[in-house]
Amino acid sequence: MAKNTAKTIYSESLALEDGSEYMGHHIDGIPNGLGIMKCQNGDIYKGHFAMGKKEGNGQMSSNIGNIYTGSWKNNLKHGYGIYKNTNGDVYRGNFQNDLKNGKGEMYWINEDSYVGHWKDDKQDGYGILKNSIFEYQGQFCDGFPEGQGEIYWKSGAFYKGEMISGEISGYGRYEYKDKSSYFEGEFAGGFPQGYGELHNKQWHYQGEFNNGQRQGYGILTIFEGSRYEGWWKNNKMFGKGCIAFKDGRIYIGEINDSKPNGNGECTYADGSWYNGSWIDGKRFGKGNYTGTDGMRYIGDWINDMRDGVGHSVEIDNNGHFDVYEGEWKKDKKNGIGKCSHFEDGKKIIEIEGEWNMGKFVNNSIL
Repeated sequence: MAKNTAKTIYSESLALEDGSEYMGHHIDGIPNGLGIMKCQNGDIYKGHFAMGKKEGNGQMSSNIGNIYTGSWKNNLKHGYGIYKNTNGDVYRGNFQNDLKNGKGEMYWINEDSYVGHWKDDKQDGYGILKNSIFEYQGQFCDGFPEGQGEIYWKSGAFYKGEMISGEISGYGRYEYKDKSSYFEGEFAGGFPQGYGELHNKQWHYQGEFNNGQRQGYGILTIFEGSRYEGWWKNNKMFGKGCIAFKDGRIYIGEINDSKPNGNGECTYADGSWYNGSWIDGKRFGKGNYTGTDGMRYIGDWINDMRDGVGHSVEIDNNGHFDVYEGEWKKDKKNGIGKCSHFEDGKKIIEIEGEWNMGKFVNNSIL
């Protein structure tokens, strides 16, 4: 069997077949051992070679100023190394097949940083990302936060939950910077989406959200004593719902812009009751009212007062009652009307004519 008699020799200058200039150890013109290679494009490599390939420890300086110092295998960055690009960004960590793989640390010139796992040049696995606005601790996939993670904002806000493609998406809890307010529930694209609970010092809401706003069905409890259960649109009560006011009123009906608007009924704290039309939280239009003293009114309303044409029944302490049919203004009989007085079920007197703010101004007795 013939023996390999080739010997490693040292040359000050050796021209390689690819046009590179080499100085160092070689075997029959093939770099082998420690040497320096100047490539035609201006790249310079200083380090170890194995039969013409970069192998072991070495430093590569590119023609644009990027520098890698570390381990090589088969001409590729492989193992631990430090890579610095021309703008000052620095990576320290493991490489595999010329790409960042395994544990590594990246420090950007703008003072952002990432410490964690990499896969094929992208953050992948557990890591910590810091920038001037927040710090993220958690899982990454394909270069983006993905899976479970925590975000600590410099403002004091905090999030813990699911991430998808770098965005807050899935189930999680967001705490506002005041530390007393939070949202816990479902997110999509960084905003509450679906079911969740929103809490602050003044109130607590649990229900549906769309694009960060209360929308759909939900319950709002105001700690000073009010409560709403019903439908929402664009962060406002909208549709059908029930409002329990702190003064004891309970409204059930149509709502717009967080106020009774449309048809609805209201039971008051004293037991009186109204059913009819509303505008901006006030009785407005046609409606029926029944008081605790037996007084009843059916007719027109303006700004919470009887105004227009209506029919009323008023009962005194003796059980006698007056029936009025006619015009009203600002809660008083005003205009043309007829009033009948009944005692023991019998009509005693009836007057008809003109009224002025509750007073009869002519004496037409029927």
